[in-house]
Amino acid sequence: MLDAIAEFGVLLLLLLIGMDADAKLIRAVGRPALAFSATGVLIPFACGFWLGFMLPPEFLPEPNRRMATALFLAVGLSISSIKIAAMVVRDMGFARRDLGQLIIASAILEDSIGWILIAIIFDVASQGAADIGRLAWTIAGVALFLAASLTFGRRFVSIAIRLVHDSFACEFRSSRSSW
Repeated sequence: MLDAIAEFGVLLLLLLIGMDADAKLIRAVGRPALAFSATGVLIPFACGFWLGFMLPPEFLPEPNRRMATALFLAVGLSISSIKIAAMVVRDMGFARRDLGQLIIASAILEDSIGWILIAIIFDVASQGAADIGRLAWTIAGVALFLAASLTFGRRFVSIAIRLVHDSFACEFRSSRSSW
């Protein structure tokens, strides 16, 4: 039950950050956000990959599968947490500033890149090689999800919020009139 409440709290936090996100500001910081997220993924990825090959065999779960361990460490170190970044940006009052939007946009891109990398690594670890067809399907699915979220999803959430708000406001007015 505690996990469910914690996850619900995270969802509410992400909803608040999404409502604070300004699409115009995110577009304005798009190129720097892409550069920051690429750097924020590549440097830790390279360090994790190097670490995976430098670890002594007794630290590896399966010493004969060093490549899978190195890739797992690389991805694990290269992904940031959008939840933590969003909470820090919101708590510091940067949500409506260029810097806050840059951090959020960069974290969103890093998470998207991270999920694609996790799919690739999972394929490599489970089958010994990447299946290009499944990999292309995964990348296309992520791109389609992002496109749908940024177009239809924004409209749907806006309409849903308005409906819920109107419904609560109507119930509140009717309950006050019965007092």
